[in-house]
Amino acid sequence: MKKQFLKKIINLNIFLNITGISFGILYFIFRARSLLFDALSILTILAWLINLYLTVVPVKHLKKSHVQGKKINRMTYYYLITFIIGILALTLGTTFAAFILQGILLTFLELLIILGYFIILIYGLCLTLRIFQTIDDEGVWMLE
Repeated sequence: MKKQFLKKIINLNIFLNITGISFGILYFIFRARSLLFDALSILTILAWLINLYLTVVPVKHLKKSHVQGKKINRMTYYYLITFIIGILALTLGTTFAAFILQGILLTFLELLIILGYFIILIYGLCLTLRIFQTIDDEGVWMLE
């Protein structure tokens, strides 16, 4: 794998994760239906896909005997678990919120949706930043 290609993917993913987090905050504050939020949801899904890509493909080129390599390897497994939990939170929160129209339970379900959305993006940003910090370290990566 080429180091320059991985750097471009990482820079794109940092931008997409930060954009997803910022517009997620705006959406949950204003709750307006807009084509802008629909377009940004596509960017969020793209950020999720790149996060998943970063957990699978570059790890093959990671030196797991190095301390930072072990940390990144563990972070990728934690991200996969976080991703599954986040998607379950989004799915269950959305499904049950459709049947409950008011009350404290609806508030709890909305918090579950918000938590599921942000936990995926924030932990993906942390993983991407950790890879970005170590990408030039020859002791951590076996890249061309």
